[in-house]
Amino acid sequence: TRLPGENVGTYAINQGTLALSSNYTLTYVGADLTIGAKTITVTAAAKSKTYGDADPALTYTSAPALVTGDSFSGSLTRLPGENVGTYAINQGTLALSSNYTLTYVGADL
Repeated sequence: TRLPGENVGTYAINQGTLALSSNYTLTYVGADLTIGAKTITVTAAAKSKTYGDADPALTYTSAPALVTGDSFSGSLTRLPGENVGTYAINQGTLALSSNYTLTYVGADL
């Protein structure tokens, strides 16, 4: 058996119910189970607008899927400016829990 938990961390593996008959002396040497962070890639969607219009929603796709019940927090941002030109869409405050490593692939508005 191991200590309970599903978050990133190290969990001791215990002897549990492992046993031998009384003809043996069992010596148990434990070990650890390590749960590492899951890597998620977020890719910003390229956007455009016409001079004077409001900014479109900054959206993204992600892969692979998050564990059920987990979700992103925060949002993407873009470099400031309203004149005709190209503005980088940045990660902004978009984040995940420490159970994930987030890799961000930007795009432009």
